[in-house]
Amino acid sequence: MLMSSDEELLRQVHPVMLGEDGHPARIAFTPTSRDAGMLSTLRGAVGAQEAHHRHVEERGLRSAGTWSVTVGEVDVAGCSAVDDAADLGVADHASVDFTGLGGPAAVKRAARKLRDAAVARGCSYAP
Repeated sequence: MLMSSDEELLRQVHPVMLGEDGHPARIAFTPTSRDAGMLSTLRGAVGAQEAHHRHVEERGLRSAGTWSVTVGEVDVAGCSAVDDAADLGVADHASVDFTGLGGPAAVKRAARKLRDAAVARGCSYAP
């Protein structure tokens, strides 16, 4: 469990997850069924541009940019932030754990809170 409430967690947002206003949709902060309730991020020490580089250049995935939430915002949303880098074999990886929320409505509420926090902060890196 990550304890520093001001640590940023960096999330890549796929281009199809951006709204017409250029901000990420709630779905960008919602784990899919394949994620098993764990939303993938990188720890803030990596830096937003490097996180984007790893996602796009090293993993070959698409990203419209890097957005961030803090561990404190994750806590306020009712989730927890977990350092799972060693478990996954991915350097600097952390997950936002939605598994204790209890149902789809609670997951949507938490994802919206995270999305709103990220939008309020602004995009951390855009290519």
